[in-house]
Amino acid sequence: MDRDREVRAAVESMMSGNVLGNQGVYSQPNRSSSIEGLSSIDLSHSINTNRGEYSNEDLFSGCRQDGRMSVVRRFFCLFVTFDLLFTVFMWLICIMMIGDDIYSALVKQVVNFSIHTSLFDIVAAAAARFTLLIMFYALLYINHWIIIAISTSGTCAFLIAKVFLYHWADARQPAFHVVLILTSFVMSWGEAWFLDFRVLPQESHARRFLYVSNPGGTNMPSERDPLIGNHHNYYSDGRMDVTSGNFYSPMDSPEVSDDERGDGYLKVDYHRKLTPKEEEYKSKGKEALTSAWRLIKSDGWRLEKRGSEDKEGGDPYDEVFSMHLGSSKGKKIYLLKGRVELSPKFLLNELFHRIDNVPNWNPTLIESYRIQVVDDHTDISYQVTAEGGGGIVSSRDFVNLRHWDVVEGSYISAGLSITHPEKPPVKKYVRGENGPGCWAMSPIPGESGSCKFQWLLDTNLKGWLTPYVVDGALTVAMFDYIRHLRIYAKWLNSSQGPLSHRLPIENQDGEQVAVES
Repeated sequence: MDRDREVRAAVESMMSGNVLGNQGVYSQPNRSSSIEGLSSIDLSHSINTNRGEYSNEDLFSGCRQDGRMSVVRRFFCLFVTFDLLFTVFMWLICIMMIGDDIYSALVKQVVNFSIHTSLFDIVAAAAARFTLLIMFYALLYINHWIIIAISTSGTCAFLIAKVFLYHWADARQPAFHVVLILTSFVMSWGEAWFLDFRVLPQESHARRFLYVSNPGGTNMPSERDPLIGNHHNYYSDGRMDVTSGNFYSPMDSPEVSDDERGDGYLKVDYHRKLTPKEEEYKSKGKEALTSAWRLIKSDGWRLEKRGSEDKEGGDPYDEVFSMHLGSSKGKKIYLLKGRVELSPKFLLNELFHRIDNVPNWNPTLIESYRIQVVDDHTDISYQVTAEGGGGIVSSRDFVNLRHWDVVEGSYISAGLSITHPEKPPVKKYVRGENGPGCWAMSPIPGESGSCKFQWLLDTNLKGWLTPYVVDGALTVAMFDYIRHLRIYAKWLNSSQGPLSHRLPIENQDGEQVAVES
């Protein structure tokens, strides 16, 4: 169970920058002051202070699974063992080159040992390193560099003295003797480098990530812990606490600024004739919407979990279903069904037209804006998520084709990942991918201010992830997302929100949207 919890924590942080990309809303661990302070916490004593990014595989190899030794430390112990065995093997080759039988050679090298003529002390040094390092780093499991420093410095001092004291003129095959000494020197420094630049930093980052995932204590996160951090500090007493940290700096305006309006929206003439490429985008968007809606309406969905089972106080209306595409071993997709206290039309406007507003109420999104508007129903958006897990999981960016329409009385916003010449993949971010998915907001008879909310999720998280961990993490992510959306909806309906004051809200075309509360 501990192994599943550790790996799940890594998956959840990575998903927060991935699975919600095609709708422009993400969930990452809360960037509270306690988490930000973790950057100064050194959970291991390594002289290497590099805080560079680690891949998900590096994160997993630094975790202790079920209390066992981490993968990266186990490799270090294997390397130390290889050092001893390789030194012994080289030493046997050297003494056999003398020409004596094995018994006579061992007597000369071991029984009649002399630092001037024997190389057995090289083997003894390797055995001492092996014993010291295995005892402290495997059995005692310490996280300090002092033992490897003693081992390496002691070995170097001994080898330097050996070079001056050894009678090289009496050696029959001096080249092999030189190789043996150099091998011992390189091995000792290789062990020091690997421990301080790989083992200790990776394990430190893994522990820091697990601490971030469970900021309330030092225990491992449980399956009942929320995937999205506690963002309720942004919404206290039904109102939104707006601070400067909730907003992001907009991108620099392009050289041709005529394509923008003063309010940040792209200015588009919806009555113009579309180019062939724009027609292609629009066609793909319609296909994605049709495909997603057909999947939502299809049979074969299997109940994964109810909201009331997810955690205490969960909404009983929330349900997550799953389905395999093609066959039982095909790609697995998910469907969330819930309820939001906003009208379908208003919620569509918030999620589709006001994409640039998302970082204001979802601080885990660094950037969110349109890069191209095709028409009033179709656009291409770009989003960048914040780092997760104290910097362990790097930011993700997404380029998504989005299209909305009204089908059978439901407002549907669909999307899928595409490539765009203005936003090629960059080394700074990991480019996320999403298959056709959608949000579907359907009216509830007799309740004009509420809607039935459905979210179809088709995503590929990539990396070394077991299906069991992915299934559980995706389910929790969807439950946490709709809870987060309800908090924002509560603020919109509160005394400080725009719905209570009937404040006008503009859509992409600059027209005021009729607020249906």
